[in-house]
Amino acid sequence: MTEDANKIKRLERRVQREKKARIEAEELLNSKSLQLYSQFLNSEKAKNELELALWATNESFWSWCYSSNSFLIKSFSNKNKSVEKSVFNFKALSEIVHPSCYNKVQSAWEMLKSGQTQELDIEFRAFIQDKVRWLRARGRVVELNDDTANSITGTLKDISNVRHTESSFKLMSYAFSKSRDAMLILTRSLEIIEVNDAFINIVGSELLDITNVSLSEFVELRRDVINQLFESSVTKTESRLLIPNQKPIAIEVAMSEFIDEEANNEYIIATIRDLSERKLAEKKLHKLAHFDPLTDLLNRNSLQHRLDELLNVVNANKLVCYFIDIDGFKTVNDTFGHETGDELLKDLAFKLNDKLPQMSILSRWGGDEFVVIYPKRDEIKWNVIAQQIVDCVDATQFTVEGQKIEVSASVGVALFPEHGKDAESLLRNADAAMYSAKEQGKNCWQLYYKGLTDEAIKRVTMLSELKSALKNNTLDFVFQGKFDEERELIGSEVLCRWQSSLYGSVPPSIFIPIIEQNGLESELGLCAIEATCKGIATLKEFGYEIPVSVNICATQVTDDSFLEQLISIVDKHHVRRELVELEVTESVFMIEGDDPFLRLKAIQDSGFKISLDDFGTGYSALSYLRQFTFDVVKIDRSFLYELNSDDKALNLFNAILEMCRALKTKTIIEGVETEEQFRLLVSLGVQQFQGFLLGKPTPLGDFIANRYLK
Repeated sequence: MTEDANKIKRLERRVQREKKARIEAEELLNSKSLQLYSQFLNSEKAKNELELALWATNESFWSWCYSSNSFLIKSFSNKNKSVEKSVFNFKALSEIVHPSCYNKVQSAWEMLKSGQTQELDIEFRAFIQDKVRWLRARGRVVELNDDTANSITGTLKDISNVRHTESSFKLMSYAFSKSRDAMLILTRSLEIIEVNDAFINIVGSELLDITNVSLSEFVELRRDVINQLFESSVTKTESRLLIPNQKPIAIEVAMSEFIDEEANNEYIIATIRDLSERKLAEKKLHKLAHFDPLTDLLNRNSLQHRLDELLNVVNANKLVCYFIDIDGFKTVNDTFGHETGDELLKDLAFKLNDKLPQMSILSRWGGDEFVVIYPKRDEIKWNVIAQQIVDCVDATQFTVEGQKIEVSASVGVALFPEHGKDAESLLRNADAAMYSAKEQGKNCWQLYYKGLTDEAIKRVTMLSELKSALKNNTLDFVFQGKFDEERELIGSEVLCRWQSSLYGSVPPSIFIPIIEQNGLESELGLCAIEATCKGIATLKEFGYEIPVSVNICATQVTDDSFLEQLISIVDKHHVRRELVELEVTESVFMIEGDDPFLRLKAIQDSGFKISLDDFGTGYSALSYLRQFTFDVVKIDRSFLYELNSDDKALNLFNAILEMCRALKTKTIIEGVETEEQFRLLVSLGVQQFQGFLLGKPTPLGDFIANRYLK
């Protein structure tokens, strides 16, 4: 027999003992009542005593007579102790019996009437005043006629409350036994009387016999907790469950006093809840709240809190803050995917943590930005640490599918208290210094100086304005002509310009990097294509159909929806596709996992022209010419600077021209600014030119009105 069955059995025996005692008392009273009624039926005094006894026990008296086949029921009112008499036949009485009990009642009554049994004792449900109540009917044959009952008398009692109490007791016993929380019944001295299955499952089946064992053998309880229990009858606390040969379990213990008034005994009901999962969840939440899930470094909030603490106790000691941004990380993300970017960040975090001196606090600020706090700059010169950070990132080589990825770091440095006396200003100034390092060419560090913060604020406001301009399509686009050796217009290029409401005319060298650093290139590219198609349509109205080129970025080439967007814009303006020339740089071909040549071929096959911009500035331009047939190659202006003075440069330039002629690819040289350059290029066989000498970038209206369109 299982322990659970044993506990149920003990509870059942307890119920049976109490039930048996109550039955014996009721049977004795019933027997005496029947005797008094039979022997002193004609005695008014005996009659009153009997009625008083029945009234006291809340019972009704009934009798049945064979001759009339009817029941006489006497009910005794609790209000005025009066007697109410009613006469029913069996059919009328049976109609109030609940359908689920009818067969049982009818069978018992027939057996009593037929003399098969001399006594009746049955419990059943009945409809009393539109409610279902539990009744108990008891009776005895008092007169027989040929072995059948001639007269039967008995009592009837409403036992609904008793049944409800017994049912509640069973439910409580079942709930105690089956509760998922460990439960114990204790004496006031905290000795164990009963435990449920959940407690056994926690402590182990080998400890089944734990009665009369003190709770303190299993649960650590402080004296103040026990005192609170006896002072207020309830208590709740967190503690540890002690199990032999096991690690203690974090638990919550709730205890309350329970008084059995009938037995005049006091008990303690204890509930034990396992907090292991909650504690683990709290630990995970704490980690999520304070640490970066990717690198396991402190996150931004924790770094700020830690910096506040250090600034409050640093006193005479001096502290230095380094703000780190990973140069080229966005390109890695766009080219190789976010998973590769995440792996790179984890690798950098590990190497920085390993390289930095002890007591350094390294955190991930967000994205590709890290912050380092070093509280003891007197021990190590701050500039040494700054250079260590730059060198560490620069030395990191990350390989993906056999291709090496190299990044660098721009580091801003701010000193406490010189550059900020609170965490907010110190971090803000370090951030401003970091942007200054970027503007100096990246892969370097910059110490904060007064005025840098204003520049950082300017960048933020510029970014906000640029986003609004892109959203509302309020950027300006200008047209710069392309010419042949006779200085005749043969094409044009669309270039972006921006007139800021706060800063006036902002050069592309300032706002284009902001756009690129914040992932807005695709939006700008679509705006530029829209301006290009509008320009081609307007030029056609004036009788000129010339190709117009526009720059697109690597992210647009890799965008599955780009070709569809491009065709939609061109068709909206009714422009011939061959008049739209898309300029790409070598960065497009650094894309891994999704062949950029196939995507460019799909664009070209749709009727658009593809040109390679800034040819000669990268390392692999010749290989791209071999792998893809460009419509146009734009030779970078850097070749012009040494053509007159360097024979090698001149020979290389001639070789490029001859190679493009052999590939039947058109060439154009950009950046032509002087007559001397123009005449030299013509003598070398160059046929297409672009530069300030021949035409500056102008708004479309001015472009049309210029003399070369007349």
